[in-house]
Amino acid sequence: CKDGMKVYFRVDKLPALGSREFRLVESPRAAKINRPAIKAKHADGTIAVGNKEFSLKIPAGLNADGSAPAPVLGVRSGKGKWIGNGRIKFSDWLKVQRLTTEEIESGPLWKTYKLTYDCGNKHEYFVTVKIFSTGTYAEIREESHLLYASHWELSLKKGLEPDHYWTHRNKLVPINFQDSRTKGNIGAIQMPVYSGIWVPDDYYYVALMRQSDGTGTAVCAAGINGGFWDYPYENQIDLERRSGGDAFLKLSIKAGHRAWLLCTFPQAQITGTEPVY
Repeated sequence: CKDGMKVYFRVDKLPALGSREFRLVESPRAAKINRPAIKAKHADGTIAVGNKEFSLKIPAGLNADGSAPAPVLGVRSGKGKWIGNGRIKFSDWLKVQRLTTEEIESGPLWKTYKLTYDCGNKHEYFVTVKIFSTGTYAEIREESHLLYASHWELSLKKGLEPDHYWTHRNKLVPINFQDSRTKGNIGAIQMPVYSGIWVPDDYYYVALMRQSDGTGTAVCAAGINGGFWDYPYENQIDLERRSGGDAFLKLSIKAGHRAWLLCTFPQAQITGTEPVY
């Protein structure tokens, strides 16, 4: 290509071991893009962005009182109800001075937003969120230079109230909120190819659901490779629970990188095989 630029194609439904040839030809006609629209709605200091199957709510900036919101405020499957509530806790040594949310990519295939939390003196935390024109997931990549213990949480009590979680291999586990001895951490999600010491409650992906509903939505967090995911035990995604039915994801943002997917699925689609994402 001219000036050494590269062109990439995203190809759907390419068979295993198959190939397809593309040619770039000069043409005065505008190319037709037959892809579902990715829509973004700004309201009350938030941005709800998504396709027909999946939406994610992120903050547009600081809260009205000057406090910092979490990078993810909720998820939605299709036209269903919003699920989740984000909350964030910075070290007492840090104060967020600015939060900027920028749309850095926009096209027929995806939209990408970059959130920058600026605490001054180069203590910064970056989040990029990519929403695709199809599919029920968002790709989230995080990079932190805060250097002080801080974290954010995505509670799934609002709109879901999960009572079970599912993970590989076809393991459905009830979430016990009653026994005081078992409150707290119930596992963690890590980068799939991390080659350190594996323990039984380290997972590549976990789906949380209200099993008593049977036909409801499951919310899934899945670690993905790439993005220089470092400090694996510091940056794992912890699964936590509190009394009152509060099951939530807890994510350290002290330092380093993390790459993962936040997804929704109908419970009926969760089977005994490992999902492809």
